Amino acid sequence: PYIENYPKSVYASGNQNWSIAKDNKGVMYFGNAEGLLSFDGRYWQKYKMPNRQIVRSVATDDKGRIYTGCFGEFGYWAISNNKLKYNSLTSLLPKGTKITDEIWKIYVDKDRVLFQSFSKIFIYKNGRIEIISSPKSFLFLHQVNNRYFVEVLEKGLFELVNNKLILLPQ
Repeated sequence: PYIENYPKSVYASGNQNWSIAKDNKGVMYFGNAEGLLSFDGRYWQKYKMPNRQIVRSVATDDKGRIYTGCFGEFGYWAISNNKLKYNSLTSLLPKGTKITDEIWKIYVDKDRVLFQSFSKIFIYKNGRIEIISSPKSFLFLHQVNNRYFVEVLEKGLFELVNNKLILLPQ
């Protein structure tokens, strides 16, 4: 296949790209050290997070939203007045809940969005957030077909079923 490389001098942003997603129009999005990058095949655009955080994870849905995760922050970008505007979802967290690490993975799963850090999984659905916790740290959440699996350190491999973690025997 034809491959074209884009040096940092072309996309004019940070030298680390952490994640990649493509929307239903073919626009590519990159979680970058300096924010969110978009590339439509011709033009690069850079969007900075409100606190100028590194974007570690990015995912898109079929409604045109671009979800991003950072240190202590997650939310989505949507088009407003022909520009992408960021909408934080952390205000929906239960009172007193703080995110104290990075959001490393995001999965759009039908009517819900999963945001995974090493300490919690945040499930956004119907304008609310449910939190899945574990006594030990998570490693990365992975999607296999329509199933989600996560390793819990010192505990084993779990499947996320109906917002509950189920230990997989052996």
